[in-house]
Amino acid sequence: MEEYLDLSGLMLGSMSGVLDAKNFPLLEGVSPVHLRILEASCRVFNLAKGVELIREGDEPDGLYFVVSGNFAIIKKRKEKQMVITTICQGDVFGEYGLIRDKTRYAGVVAIDDAKVAHVAYSAVRQVVEVNQSLRERLTELMNSRIVTTFFRAHPTFGSLDEKQMAQFRPLIQLKALKTGAKLITHGEKLDRIYLIISGEVALEAEGADGSVMLVDIRRDGGFLGEISFCNKKANFGTATAICKTDVLELNDAALEMLKELNPNGHVALMTTIQTLAQQTASRIKTFISG
Repeated sequence: MEEYLDLSGLMLGSMSGVLDAKNFPLLEGVSPVHLRILEASCRVFNLAKGVELIREGDEPDGLYFVVSGNFAIIKKRKEKQMVITTICQGDVFGEYGLIRDKTRYAGVVAIDDAKVAHVAYSAVRQVVEVNQSLRERLTELMNSRIVTTFFRAHPTFGSLDEKQMAQFRPLIQLKALKTGAKLITHGEKLDRIYLIISGEVALEAEGADGSVMLVDIRRDGGFLGEISFCNKKANFGTATAICKTDVLELNDAALEMLKELNPNGHVALMTTIQTLAQQTASRIKTFISG
């Protein structure tokens, strides 16, 4: 007997035998025992068209397997929602909260009537703790989606088509920082610039007398390392993750590729970086010179 959830657009029921590699390629190689662990924590939801199953910033609670229907991954940009990509039957989503243990990075909305299987993170974690292959596949899926979502919502990279993205993506590196991790250290020379995807990073300058000043707190979409990158000299201070933070590393090769693929975008990006470097340098000039 099915239970209807008032005003939610969701219909809760039971399911069995749905989570297997035939329906979901991600589960290839997962043992029957581990599949039973996932099934034991599995619920099925029938969704009406238009239901926002996941909202950007929500606290995560589980992994979703698309049994039928289509969904749009959406991201806010200047208070407007934009569709990044679509996912369909056989796809999985919710991996970001599982791997990074952070709030949802993007929203997910049902494009049409659909059905999903929800598996609690506690069950998924129990399986990935011993199944490294599944963890690696989930991490690879997460990394690919993070980059795609960030770029599609970014004014410079959003103009790249799929072919250009395929050329550009191998040249960038995604870094996951733990709370307190130092991304940039004092005296380091940088041949790269960093872009914050999600999280917060504290920039601190070291004065001539050894004292430290908080220069700025950079958040989603912010740059890091702009002064050393522009002047090719030793960095003035440190960049430390205030919380779990995800950043993209763009080195000279990546920026040269961007220049080839999108000359106007490259000029705009470099102008932004150079302007930021001047502003940051002006803020700390008196402090670091003593």
